[in-house]
Amino acid sequence: MTLDHGLSLMTPPAPAPLTAQAPAEPGRSGQDHRGHSRGSRSDRVAARAAAQRKEATPPGLWLASSLGPERDRAMVEWIGQPEGLLLLPCGVDWDVVRVPADIGLPVLDRLLEGPDFVGPVLHDGRADLVYWLVTRGRAALWRDHHPDVRFLTIGSHLAAPAPEYGPLNTRVVWKHWPLTCGTTEPVQLAAALADRLREAAGDER
Repeated sequence: MTLDHGLSLMTPPAPAPLTAQAPAEPGRSGQDHRGHSRGSRSDRVAARAAAQRKEATPPGLWLASSLGPERDRAMVEWIGQPEGLLLLPCGVDWDVVRVPADIGLPVLDRLLEGPDFVGPVLHDGRADLVYWLVTRGRAALWRDHHPDVRFLTIGSHLAAPAPEYGPLNTRVVWKHWPLTCGTTEPVQLAAALADRLREAAGDER
């Protein structure tokens, strides 16, 4: 296993494919007169309950869920891992975008001032790199991005500390953890990184 500043290049099993939802029957579209989705009362109650469960999920449990059936064992052993870091597979529940800290940290400050949700952000002070947890499935968005920006999905792992505890070392820490577990939208992050990279290029002239 080779490590790349907190990431390994082992290949875990691919996640199960998503299944498409069957189209609604004519006359049962669940939309109001404006074309907005109305949904049944039970659907709304179920959605609200799912949101509450998401908010109540402990951060470490949310992260370790990417390990599947190994989650519970890994949770117990997490603190005993070297430097308190656990290898978590990318591309299962979330993808990762890695950028140099001098690009990623200013972008984090900027996004936190805005209205959009910002997911967890990890800072590896050993290599001065920042790792953003982003919503899965937008690999094409990063294909022609700046060479300093690296997209990590199935085949890579993130070495992460447990969010609930203080860092067992001061070199790999969560720079930001949201109140509700979730991920940054890739389009939002890509636009902010592009702006920052243009500014950095202008400063070097």
